[in-house]
Amino acid sequence: MSNPQQQKLNSRALVSLTMLFSFVWLPPSGIILHLTDRAEVSQLRHAAMAVHNFAGIIFLVAALIHIFYNIKPIKQYVVAKAHMFSQLKREAIIAFIITTALILLFASHAFHVH
Repeated sequence: MSNPQQQKLNSRALVSLTMLFSFVWLPPSGIILHLTDRAEVSQLRHAAMAVHNFAGIIFLVAALIHIFYNIKPIKQYVVAKAHMFSQLKREAIIAFIITTALILLFASHAFHVH
């Protein structure tokens, strides 16, 4: 029997919360993968890899659905804020350079010869 007071499922909230909860799984599983990178393929590393990969897929799918549900407000926001880019152009370029440099610096350890 259906309760007339029962509310309909809010699909936007469901997608947003799915995105949040899948994101929460990414850092700990990524840290475990990083800490076990020199270990042979163990059950812990295998489990962390499975969690990390699947959480990433869930996050990506939820993000795409989130964008689909919110495309109109996103377009309105981008159009409304487009003029601000010209005012913040220098800051945006500096932020991009700093972010990219830090990411490449931290990723460069993968290319060191042992």
